[in-house]
Amino acid sequence: MLENVILSIGKDEFEDVLFDALHRELRARQVVLFHFRDDVTVETLAAKDDRDDRCVHSLVRDYIRRYHVYDPFRSHCAPAKSRTVEMLGFADEEITNPEYSQRFYVEPGIVGKLCVIVRRPRDAICLSLYRDRLFGPFGGEDFNRIDAIKAPLAAAFERHLDLKLARTLPSLTRMADILQGSENVPPLSSREAAVCARIVTGYSNEAIALDLGLSFHSIRTYRRRAYVKLNVTSQNELFALILKGGGQGAAPRQNQQL
Repeated sequence: MLENVILSIGKDEFEDVLFDALHRELRARQVVLFHFRDDVTVETLAAKDDRDDRCVHSLVRDYIRRYHVYDPFRSHCAPAKSRTVEMLGFADEEITNPEYSQRFYVEPGIVGKLCVIVRRPRDAICLSLYRDRLFGPFGGEDFNRIDAIKAPLAAAFERHLDLKLARTLPSLTRMADILQGSENVPPLSSREAAVCARIVTGYSNEAIALDLGLSFHSIRTYRRRAYVKLNVTSQNELFALILKGGGQGAAPRQNQQL
């Protein structure tokens, strides 16, 4: 089952190969790979539906924009002190939030969900499999099959994400240099730049504090000051600045309290 998935790691076809394997072996109608950077930042790494990808893409957009806070598994998708891999599942009748249930289960006809979650110090990755009424909820045999391969499966999609990020992001040192060398915004201090570089990479405040040997309070202070100087309010805006080479078009905010 995993041979082709492993061979496709880091390649453009990884999403299709992963879906084909899980659809064939576990009769999953939808397969979604989420990346949780922190409590509020969620992105999609892959999303496929065996009937119509437009359906799952619409659901994913709504999930990221608003509904992820109602996910029964959301607390399991936060960064952890050390790397862990776990498997979770439930049927649609176990969902307690009626609005969440209506949008993600009743409307698309989904009746069961099974997840493999990798939690790391700076982020979490969640592979979610969904079944519709045609095959019914995931059962004991399905859980046993996933449990037997969850370690190599988790390692595969974790490695794929890391390779994808490595191709997209400059090094921590380069990101710090970009943020300190921008011509259009007040220069960041070395500490502010180091903190911002790690924020973009997905580190939590706690992980940054450990990595830089600073207190949690200091990290929050450096983060707040840097955001004011760069005129950004979120990790995504900070990420965009770095990809552009740092601060083009940004202007410092006025009358901000540090």
